[in-house]
Amino acid sequence: MRTKFVECVEANNGRGFDFAPGLIINQETAKHKFGGDPMAEYLWEATMDGGQDDDTGEIDWDCWVAKFGKRLLFTDDRGFVWCKRHFTEELAAEEFDFIASKYGEWLDQNEEMV
Repeated sequence: MRTKFVECVEANNGRGFDFAPGLIINQETAKHKFGGDPMAEYLWEATMDGGQDDDTGEIDWDCWVAKFGKRLLFTDDRGFVWCKRHFTEELAAEEFDFIASKYGEWLDQNEEMV
């Protein structure tokens, strides 16, 4: 459901994204945190309500990642947020699973140290 909504929102790219009453995300907002990418900002806002399909990682590792259909949303320990779009949901799921496995390995290693 969220994926279809995000795809519809993408079609409105030239005018900004209507996210909630009073909040319009456009190219002028948060140029530094989101690199001028309104989709990254939109998806970041969506994670505040738990709108992602799944998430993994943490900023103490390499990054935190959320999956939204064909898109992966990343954030790092410096607060930068960026979005990566894949051609299919399967490719996005494949990369997400790879990241989740690497994060799991990191967790296992850190548990051994404690």
